[in-house]
Amino acid sequence: YIIYYFYTCVKLSIIFNMEINTDIKTKLKILMALRQMSLQDLACKLTEATGRPYSRHKIYGKIKRDTISFTEIETIAKILGYRIEFVEEKL
Repeated sequence: YIIYYFYTCVKLSIIFNMEINTDIKTKLKILMALRQMSLQDLACKLTEATGRPYSRHKIYGKIKRDTISFTEIETIAKILGYRIEFVEEKL
């Protein structure tokens, strides 16, 4: 029970803190950890979803060079069970 409570609190804390200005690589690592998915698993699922070959090196390189497309990010979000939502910022 204590471990489950700790995991739930940490998970909620991580999700709420995703609004902090962290880079996409860090956010992706957090979301993959929550789904217990490796970069290799993600590459396989991304290949299945798009029909284009992906490897963990290719994904990591695109993220590191900041050349990953919005479509790829949307597909990754869907694979991880999330969706991207634009929320108007209150000025």
